Amino acid sequence: MRLHHTLLGLCLLAGVIPCVSKASNLAGSMKAEPNLRPLTVSHEVTADSSYVSGVKVRMGNNPFGRITEQADSLKYVASLQLNPGMLLRLGGDWQRFSFGVPPGAPIPNTLQSVAMVVGADLDLSDGWLLRIETEPGFYSDFRDISFSDFNSPIIVGFSYLQDENVQWFFGLSVNVRRSIPVFPAMGVRWKFADQWTLMCVLPKPRLEFQALDNLTWYVGGELKGDTYTTGRDFGNQFGIQRLNNTSVDYTEIRIGSGISWRVHQGVSLDLEGGCMVDREFDYHRPDIRIASNGVAPYVQLALHAGF
Repeated sequence: MRLHHTLLGLCLLAGVIPCVSKASNLAGSMKAEPNLRPLTVSHEVTADSSYVSGVKVRMGNNPFGRITEQADSLKYVASLQLNPGMLLRLGGDWQRFSFGVPPGAPIPNTLQSVAMVVGADLDLSDGWLLRIETEPGFYSDFRDISFSDFNSPIIVGFSYLQDENVQWFFGLSVNVRRSIPVFPAMGVRWKFADQWTLMCVLPKPRLEFQALDNLTWYVGGELKGDTYTTGRDFGNQFGIQRLNNTSVDYTEIRIGSGISWRVHQGVSLDLEGGCMVDREFDYHRPDIRIASNGVAPYVQLALHAGF
């Protein structure tokens, strides 16, 4: 069970860190062009939607029926160049997991978050960049929104550009509502051949092959999840009062393959499919865990845009 806790923490941490490479390139361009306007703005938009077919779940030795899933997310961030060594990041992030829950299973129909994105990228020295970011917002089943649903996870990440082919990532994730509040992590991006790149970085470790100038094939995995708060009377319907207004760490592990098509400068579409190999709902305070029992196929469509 501790593996799920670790993976969830790393997932939340490293979801930000891969983007530091883009900011690092931008920071380098800042130094190279001292005559830039005092304030310039760039934009990032990411969105994805996926469907996971039914798979059985169990709570200890107590089995339930099959659970299906629809997962959607949308994130927008504007990066403001305040000076040659600093970018201010402001935006919003929405994520939603909708489950087809079997009767009697103590699982929320929806786990959802709506949050702001507030952070900064700092160019520390040649090759080093620091990102500090928090996402204050509401993370819950959205049955009865209250202040107890508010959370503000914090990310601190460092990026080191060893050379044009190797980039290292180090960071720390802090989430006071998670079962383990603080997690360190590290990763690497290695372009080891003209067409091959290894992204050994969570939440999407993968091996990429650039088949064409605008088409990349990849194989790897993905971690999805976050920490949410259940409703004030959520557990009453199952006769488990300990599940009322409590935190749940949701973790999902996928393995698959896909293609990324650059349809325009700065805009790409990803289509992938594979299997969800593990899933867990961890109500860590009352010590109740519900896990999947088997694998389930999934399909996902994603959009990435930067301008």
